[in-house]
Amino acid sequence: MTMKMLNGYNKKPEGYVYWFFQSLILFNSIKAEMHRHYQMEIYIGLGCDFKMNFGYGWGVYRAVIIESDQAHQFDGSGGWCALLLLDQTSKIGKYLRKEILCGNNFRELDMGPINPFIDVLLGYCGHAVSCSDAQEVFNNILRALTSNALTIEPLNKRVVDIIKMLRELPGKRIKAADLAKKINLSESRLAHIFKEETGVPIRQFLLWLRLNDAVKLIINGSSYTDAAYEAGFADAAHLTRSYKKMFGLTLSHAVNKSRNVEFITYFNH
Repeated sequence: MTMKMLNGYNKKPEGYVYWFFQSLILFNSIKAEMHRHYQMEIYIGLGCDFKMNFGYGWGVYRAVIIESDQAHQFDGSGGWCALLLLDQTSKIGKYLRKEILCGNNFRELDMGPINPFIDVLLGYCGHAVSCSDAQEVFNNILRALTSNALTIEPLNKRVVDIIKMLRELPGKRIKAADLAKKINLSESRLAHIFKEETGVPIRQFLLWLRLNDAVKLIINGSSYTDAAYEAGFADAAHLTRSYKKMFGLTLSHAVNKSRNVEFITYFNH
């Protein structure tokens, strides 16, 4: 399995959209060995079934939700599939865990609520798609799965301002005390509102930004070692380990050329 990641700032956007620890991935005829993700996952077959092995043998599915850190093997060799990733500590993740997974590590999903979005997702395959369009269909699928009971609210303006500040930081590093002082909040209050709104701690969000910086550097010609140092990692091995732990994919898969998957990284604000 090989994959390709494009630089979303100056190339045609296709395939892979990130926003605040949520991702939409579209891929064609891909297989993956046994692995596990930090994030919660929803797999959807777009016009075809796929196979999944959770350690008990292969099963055939059209849509399935998987708890975070649940080992699984995937065979989507039949055609295009969509993968929705979301942070398992977020409000959305907690809701889906309670209302959909109901204590299970994985669960097959009814295609009824999902079917209205299949043509939209197929239309995204191999074509330009904006982050806002991808986020809209992502959220609409979540709403449909929860009978429209899920309220997805915009981020608090103060948190949006904090995120903007973090993105502009050289090296994407800052002490919590220094950041709290800049925005006139206590450290504890800052940590609470950021985690409450985004689902992740500030430290992990900064790691996510540094990983994206490293990938952009590699795409633009830097070596893994140079990109690792410039993005604040100890070495190339530290970078690759951090990337796989965060996204469930090896860094080489993300940056190698492929006709099956095209990746793009966006920032939503």
